[in-house]
Amino acid sequence: MAVRGNVKGRPGVLLSVGLARWNETMDIQHLERLRHVLSVLGASGEDVNGATPGCYSGIGFGPELRAGEARGEVLLVDVDRLYHGE
Repeated sequence: MAVRGNVKGRPGVLLSVGLARWNETMDIQHLERLRHVLSVLGASGEDVNGATPGCYSGIGFGPELRAGEARGEVLLVDVDRLYHGE
């Protein structure tokens, strides 16, 4: 999934690229996949400087991914956050 800003009703800058998994604990390999996607997009001319990788999981996240969240490298959204906010 991709999230873009909106500029006068037109798609704007890329804000986030994410993966969603309902029955899978997400971990660092998911973040690496998103980093690769951002790298490919950047190489093709997309402005990815402000884009944040996002992982959405129905089960949860592994410790390495949680550490990445603590460092501000990834946005993690679990079921509670999805339905109830922060």
